Amino acid sequence: MFPILLRVGPFGVFGHQLGPFTLHTYGVLVALGFVAALVVVLRGARRAGLKTDAVLDVAFVAVLAAIVGSRLLYVLFNLREYLAEPLRAFKIWEGGLVFHGGLLLAIPLCLIAVRRAGLPAWEVADVFAPAIAVGQAVGRIGCFAAGCCYGAPWDPPLCVTYTHPEALAPLNVPLFPSQLFAAAAGLLVFAALLAYRPRRRAPGQVFWLYLLLAAIARVAEDAFRGAQAKLALLPWLSATQAISLALAAAALALIVSFGRRGGRLTLPR
Repeated sequence: MFPILLRVGPFGVFGHQLGPFTLHTYGVLVALGFVAALVVVLRGARRAGLKTDAVLDVAFVAVLAAIVGSRLLYVLFNLREYLAEPLRAFKIWEGGLVFHGGLLLAIPLCLIAVRRAGLPAWEVADVFAPAIAVGQAVGRIGCFAAGCCYGAPWDPPLCVTYTHPEALAPLNVPLFPSQLFAAAAGLLVFAALLAYRPRRRAPGQVFWLYLLLAAIARVAEDAFRGAQAKLALLPWLSATQAISLALAAAALALIVSFGRRGGRLTLPR
């Protein structure tokens, strides 16, 4: 597709050569995903009657944790490659983030931030849930542009063929557009959460419903991914599918727990 959005230079300024400067499509769209998520968070915070300044502080922690955690897990999944070129681990704009890593790091750090700000944790979680879904949807379009997270070989017409030499996907091979599948799934999860929120029985249910739906979507997405675009634990199970199944089981158990407790779920202090 279009992994490079803009490339300028090299050029001379006052006798010094600068550039070339490259703007990667992936980095731009991931940034737009964070912006879209932030807009949803702020609107949700106002509707929930939460202090927007305090929620913004939590959002800042969430963004940093999401970037660091998702990149760290990607590097661990591809450790041999990055041991050869360690500095490449910092080039996140080229592609290579594993969502579950960001989620697993962001949850405990955001919980600490929420406690320090004196915010109701489950209300904040419900505000953030649809924001995460829409951010994922936009970010997956960045994956499509860069060629990361590519799909398995597929027959026309439901396929995409990468020809750009800097694309991360195999070149000149018809592939299933798994990134667009994931983007569409993210938008559907976003819509489902917005529709469910007025019907929730207690704060926290929207967040756990998000985890359940997102986990199911990820299991389905990985079934269409290329073999080299995922870390296989077994011939029929990838590492992210295993994590997703564990998250789905936990989310389903807590959703059931809501019903048994009459719509109340106390967060341990």
